[in-house]
Amino acid sequence: MVQTAEIQYPVAFNDLSDLVKIDEAPRQRGLRYSCVHCRDRMSAVVRVTQRKPHFRHTKTSTCDSDSALHSTAIEIIRKAHNEAQLNQTRYLLTRPCETKTLEEYDVRSCVNLATEIDLADGWQSKTEKSIVDGTRSDLIFSHDDGRQIIIEVVNTHSMEPETETAYRKSGIPIAVVRVEWDTVSDLWEGIHTGESRNFTSNECDRCESERLKSEADFERRRKIVDRQLAKMRRQSSPYAKFRPFYEGRPPGGSIKPTPIFMKTQRKVFANAIILTELGFVQRNPEKKPWLFSKTVHRRANVILYADLGGSDVIPIYKDTAALLYTSVKLRGDDPKINAYIIRKFGERLQKEGAQVRTSFYEGLIFESIDVDPVTHVSSRILGSLLKPVYT
Repeated sequence: MVQTAEIQYPVAFNDLSDLVKIDEAPRQRGLRYSCVHCRDRMSAVVRVTQRKPHFRHTKTSTCDSDSALHSTAIEIIRKAHNEAQLNQTRYLLTRPCETKTLEEYDVRSCVNLATEIDLADGWQSKTEKSIVDGTRSDLIFSHDDGRQIIIEVVNTHSMEPETETAYRKSGIPIAVVRVEWDTVSDLWEGIHTGESRNFTSNECDRCESERLKSEADFERRRKIVDRQLAKMRRQSSPYAKFRPFYEGRPPGGSIKPTPIFMKTQRKVFANAIILTELGFVQRNPEKKPWLFSKTVHRRANVILYADLGGSDVIPIYKDTAALLYTSVKLRGDDPKINAYIIRKFGERLQKEGAQVRTSFYEGLIFESIDVDPVTHVSSRILGSLLKPVYT
């Protein structure tokens, strides 16, 4: 515990029970001062060289330093708030921005404060009152419109678990203010809290603006994707055109391509037929006949790929499903819209009978994993495509 004699008390009460800053003491001649916490007599020490001007007890005191700090912080907040209302100035409660997904909005770091609340604008304060059962709050700010904010001042100890639980259940916004003797005077300028509970938003203005902009852009692009999905109509199977392929993707470092075995040829080709019926085309029929693509948004160059080539991890003879991925690898909310594109098109493709997956490592991740594409295409068309394989 800090010794009472070592504390540089920044404030004290005068004879009029008014809170006085140490720099105001020289102008209040004839008045006596008392400790904010224990109310013992204090004197103003203003003519010092090595230490800051401060108040001190006039005799040896048993005043508890932690309790004194707690009481001092509460009184400074109360007095500063009243002065701000009287002088029609601002007294702000600010909280750090707690946005957790800043990378989605291309914000590398955020040191801004959350949207400020001006406690001098329609807010009235009360000290040490109880509005939550089982608790006694340090400060309660009540607005004319019925809103309430609880201020909890802590220095050496955090809130008790029972108090924390009661506050969270109440739904009333809580601002936790941690104070020290060296910084307690900062409360004259406003309340800066690093901890808060039950506030509706913990975003600063910039992050909130970026999020809303991102959400609006996502909604606009989502509608484009949904329009493309609505246009996907199955054509008659005989008109599904694609260049047949009989070899999978060459594995990394391997000269020979992964073969498509006879037992999987029918499923692979049936998948390809369904893809072409739904508007997919072979990206490069000469070099990569197993890679299909569909333009989702031409202006933004968003392309959905369906890869039937297999991989080292899951060769085509083990899993005939088409791997889905998109072309966009930009900043912003593209990871979200890409996931939406893959999920929605994947669901549609499975509904039409195609087998799909989103990773060479995970296999199928959609609900209908027991899809057999062979049962969804014309056996005559499929047979004609397989005929060259058997001859």
